[in-house]
Amino acid sequence: MYEGREVFSSTPLEYVVGEIKFPFAPQLGKDAAFEPLSASLHPFFPLLDREDRSQGVTISPGGMKRIDAHVLWRFSNRKRTTSIAITPTSLAVETTHYEEYQQFRTSLSLGLQAVAALNAIMGIERVGLRYINELRIPRQVHSPADWRGYVNKELLSSLSVLDGFAPISLESAIRLTTGPQRELTMKYASLTGSGVVGGGPLIRRSQPAEGPFFVLDIDSYWSGEGEEVPDFVAEQVLETFDTLHEPVGVLFLRLITEQFKTEVARRRE
Repeated sequence: MYEGREVFSSTPLEYVVGEIKFPFAPQLGKDAAFEPLSASLHPFFPLLDREDRSQGVTISPGGMKRIDAHVLWRFSNRKRTTSIAITPTSLAVETTHYEEYQQFRTSLSLGLQAVAALNAIMGIERVGLRYINELRIPRQVHSPADWRGYVNKELLSSLSVLDGFAPISLESAIRLTTGPQRELTMKYASLTGSGVVGGGPLIRRSQPAEGPFFVLDIDSYWSGEGEEVPDFVAEQVLETFDTLHEPVGVLFLRLITEQFKTEVARRRE
């Protein structure tokens, strides 16, 4: 467990997803897969949605990849705050009501064990863990510079060369290495609106009013691109998620300030 870890009573964390991607597994796109998946997941995620997705493309650092038409199964809890989505090439566990990693890890384990029981997945191509925070503060924010004191000053360092100008928004991204075949992409932005999380199948904790907010979007992932595709073993994938989780927590604590913790994150409603 990383140093300084803290569970905040008023968390800015709005969305978390743990996802694995794997070579095409046709069995997961057939209606026959529903019965065993439902038997495993129904006690915890009783609401079912089926979505027929059309052909498209996805763009990643590795280039553009075509996605064939496919079926997506989504198993959700009754509050529609957590779900497990399964396609012939991916499994994603999503939540808009994150409490602690160990609780989320239980949902990851349920999803992994459910697909493992089908013996349909031949290997693992990518494992990713993404956290999206939306920071809001109890003061007027008219420009990105007004976030000083609440987010790490280094995130706003580029503003120092803009004296005499009036920045409206600030957006940037950093990609870094965290270990063998492991990377982390951090995106941050000073924006105005009702948030970047929403419009999907899950329900947010609350719907904020239009206004300024600061996004911290951290995606920690393992990629086997360019290497031999390893076997899919549920427990090993779960351990990979554990490894990916720690740098997310460490980095987040570096990005926010003690002032933000005191005035916002530790505040009890």
